[in-house]
Amino acid sequence: MRVCFVMLPIEFYSPVSGGAIATVTMSVAKELLEQGHYVEIIAPSDGQPMYPVGRVHGIPQSQDGAFKRVVKHLQARVMSWDSADYGQYWSSVRAILASLRPDAVVLANDIESAPLVKRACSQAVVVSWLHNECRFTRRAEAGLRGTDVFLACSHYIRRWFLSSSKVDPSSVHTAHAGVDPALFFPEEEKQKNPLRLLYVGRLDPNKGVDVAIDAFRILKERNLSATLTVAGGGWFYKRKNLTEERFVLNLSKSMERLNVEWLGHVPRRWLPEVVRRHDIALVLSRSQEPFGLVVLEAMSSGVAVLASPHGGLSESCGEAGVLANPDRPNEVADVLEDLASHPDKLRDLKQKSVRRARRARWIDTAEVLVGAIRETRKR
Repeated sequence: MRVCFVMLPIEFYSPVSGGAIATVTMSVAKELLEQGHYVEIIAPSDGQPMYPVGRVHGIPQSQDGAFKRVVKHLQARVMSWDSADYGQYWSSVRAILASLRPDAVVLANDIESAPLVKRACSQAVVVSWLHNECRFTRRAEAGLRGTDVFLACSHYIRRWFLSSSKVDPSSVHTAHAGVDPALFFPEEEKQKNPLRLLYVGRLDPNKGVDVAIDAFRILKERNLSATLTVAGGGWFYKRKNLTEERFVLNLSKSMERLNVEWLGHVPRRWLPEVVRRHDIALVLSRSQEPFGLVVLEAMSSGVAVLASPHGGLSESCGEAGVLANPDRPNEVADVLEDLASHPDKLRDLKQKSVRRARRARWIDTAEVLVGAIRETRKR
């Protein structure tokens, strides 16, 4: 079977500039290749290296002058596109799809482009993979009709999607993410002091990085021996978004004052080494997190996880994580102090983490995708 994954014009298939969707796509593509399928990837190119998994068709970002950029932004506003480059990008995508004639096309967080896929290769099964709560615009209805099967990254996202659309529930499948134990594995157990805390993610108020820093401040005020590492940057922000930039500026001042180790954005190839050097990962999202790949990567690394109960985080944590209210930093600090004061409890939590992560296999994710495509083709 020939499967083609199409990334959004803002999602890079790169271990440097790509995010969680790129990781999921690459990991599933690797499993499909091992099963003997053909895999094509269509993705925007920002000049960074792309994952060497599948046959990659990179579409360079346009280098437009000021006037053309203004015209494209106006067009995007009229058409309700999330990206000014959407029209130009999809013109290239359609040409590539028409030449490839794949059996299935997998769209990442892009229900609305299903009709464009059908026009380029009408015989293909169109799969919309929902990695987040997607925004529905006026073109969504046609996109829903043009999609043959939907994948949701968690039961939470599946419930949200079914409540937001009028699709047949049998066409919506849950495909949980996996984790690669060859990359994310525990370090040798050593006597550790102080307690080593970690936050991985964007410097975004919805992600709760400020909650992690505030809880760390409380621990220091209680004279608890602990360190905090922040691995993440604010590179998603636009220069004109002063509120978010002010948020990052205030964070950097707090981190400097509290002696937090701020690593900035960490490329994927370095992330496993960073994660396994810690004791507890803090995933304290205020928003309804769709699933939480960082949870599985921390657990596979032998790291305990303290997460918020929002969205799909409880699914990713399973029985191994500890949940806390991100709106109450004092309660977060209480949990951390308890784990620091009871090494046996922390050790048990780390062991549960590893057992939980062993059940999260990318081969299972790939089999959900292949099964859904085959089921649709039989109809």
